[in-house]
Amino acid sequence: MHDGDETRFSPQRVADGITLLDLGFQGRAGAIGAYVVEGTDGLALIETGPASTRANLERGLAEIGASLADVTRLVPTHIHLDHAGAVGGLLRDYPAMRVSLYPTGAPFLTDPERLVKSAGRLYGDAMDRLWGEVVGFDPERVDLVEDGEQIDLGGRAMLARHTPGHAGNHLSFLDERTGTLFTGDAAGARIAPLSWVLPTVSPPEIDFDLWRQTVDVLRSLGAARLAVTHFGVFDDVEAHLDQVVANGEDALAAVRQGLTTGGSEDEVTAILLDRERAVLMQERGDDPELLARMELAMPTWLATLGLQRVLKKRGELEM
Repeated sequence: MHDGDETRFSPQRVADGITLLDLGFQGRAGAIGAYVVEGTDGLALIETGPASTRANLERGLAEIGASLADVTRLVPTHIHLDHAGAVGGLLRDYPAMRVSLYPTGAPFLTDPERLVKSAGRLYGDAMDRLWGEVVGFDPERVDLVEDGEQIDLGGRAMLARHTPGHAGNHLSFLDERTGTLFTGDAAGARIAPLSWVLPTVSPPEIDFDLWRQTVDVLRSLGAARLAVTHFGVFDDVEAHLDQVVANGEDALAAVRQGLTTGGSEDEVTAILLDRERAVLMQERGDDPELLARMELAMPTWLATLGLQRVLKKRGELEM
């Protein structure tokens, strides 16, 4: 099953005027989502996903009776390719679209050479298969969004909050009409039906001190539900937020222990994967499909690299 085939991943209506589209990343359901927000004068997309899933994005819109021509605004939570990789191609093909971005993130998408080069060092020959075409666009198509700003999504107001920790250019968005909080990676990943929150700790910008502040900001918004990009909508808001930094620090401790006692990166990655299997076994039993979705949402090899970088920045490992 591949992103370009006729497989359909059913849209889910998650709140009034909000639909979750499953982008079918790498042929699997429940790994990356995009949220369609219905306004009075058009649609907005919170997250576009990568260019490699564009066909599934278009099919998902068609299933709810819409098309990309109805989308007036793109709102990625941050610039990582699994959230914003399709932005340039969409803006190229639909001249009426605009994109909302945090100021420090905008230059990396309008001219993505540095972003692609950085990602290429991680993903190597898998870049095209995973992310597809990444293209730049005219900076005039960008509306910059500051912390605390109300933005207009097709006639529907959303509160934007700067939520770093996973990425310095990360924004989260509260739909005050429904209490739905779009968290991107700021509240980790969580693959339904699991209750466990998977730490989103990919390099290079992980900062747990900033992340604690971000969780406080997310709590302060009083959301009724969290709309998580990887993957789904959850109404146990406080229980979920309790895990975000705690689970990340637990993973950091495991990586620290493994690396400081002479373990290789591969051995530490195996430790993280075993932790995931143990959580999965406790909650759901042996479920290879769920484990595969967890690995697509936040690969353990990538988590090892991100947490290793944290330890080096703290001076706990040699640079």
